[in-house]
Amino acid sequence: MNIQKFSYKSILVGAVVIVGLIYLFIRSTQVQSQNSNLEPEDKIPTVFVHGYKGTFNSFKTMMNRFDQRYNLGKRTLLCFVDKEGHLTFKGSLPIGQKHPLIQVVFENNRATINDTSFWLQKIMKELKGKYNVDQVYLVAHSMGGLVTTQYLENTYGSSDYPLPLKFITISTPFQGVTRASYDKVNTGPAVVDLKPGSEAQKRLLENRDKFDPTIQVLSIGAMGDQVVSVESATGMRDIARPEQYKESIIKDQSISHSGLHETELVDRLISQFLWTPKKIHGEN
Repeated sequence: MNIQKFSYKSILVGAVVIVGLIYLFIRSTQVQSQNSNLEPEDKIPTVFVHGYKGTFNSFKTMMNRFDQRYNLGKRTLLCFVDKEGHLTFKGSLPIGQKHPLIQVVFENNRATINDTSFWLQKIMKELKGKYNVDQVYLVAHSMGGLVTTQYLENTYGSSDYPLPLKFITISTPFQGVTRASYDKVNTGPAVVDLKPGSEAQKRLLENRDKFDPTIQVLSIGAMGDQVVSVESATGMRDIARPEQYKESIIKDQSISHSGLHETELVDRLISQFLWTPKKIHGEN
């Protein structure tokens, strides 16, 4: 009787193991098949860089929409920089993931453009060296666009960093923040850099010959933005060459500066420029 029970349990365990192995084999085959159907550009990661006073929440809902609502991409890696400039990476970059999304978060979100671009440079070097990211797309909101522009100028031509292919700026104040009271109600070194005519902005213009002419650029501005004017948001045209530069203006007056990363209108512009996917809900 004990031998029969032992044999029965052994057969049951063996069957479970076999079924499990079959499932893993089928799952692996499906994943490999899906991966093999991806075009090389589908595997290029997109890095999202927030602006002044930005946090994890700045791009959280947009990335969730790309993942859960549109099924266009998935946030797979978080790059966190603490106040001392130390890096922490959470997540991974799975091989074969379609449109992997990488989120950058700076704990010191009021630091200068120079300091923040240096931290971004450290992140991008790690992405190249540790995560084997050879090519990249970049999306930045507000001051994040200035930070990313300086990073691109500082690293132009270096093989230590991923090759930037596409760059989107969302209401980036290339000519400074145009709200008159901005520097009176906000604090931190970055406020000086965001004033019209600041040395930080002049530096970006002076180094425009180091801005890679092969990058495709899209600048997004908004008529309802009370912080950054359309003219300032499209100031990238003074840095990028005409043949590499495009711009798009959101005319909906109800969409604010921070609301630009919370609207399907911007989602649509980003997805069309980076991925040219199937239509997003509500698109004509």
